Amino acid sequence: MFDLTIINGKIIDGTGNPMFSGNIGINADTICYIGNDVPQGKKTIDAEGHFVTPGFVDIHTHSDYTILQCP
Repeated sequence: MFDLTIINGKIIDGTGNPMFSGNIGINADTICYIGNDVPQGKKTIDAEGHFVTPGFVDIHTHSDYTILQCP
């Protein structure tokens, strides 16, 4: 059993592959499962109609200098 499950989401995994419908199982702060089976969790979030981006890192910044430091 996972600490948290996210079910019925449209998953964008960041690999460049097309998005797919699926479920995610998380223990503590680690994604342990991504797939079609519906894992049991202590808490479940139904992401029907929403995008789920596991492992996504938001590089948003308000600094104009960042692009010059790390082109």
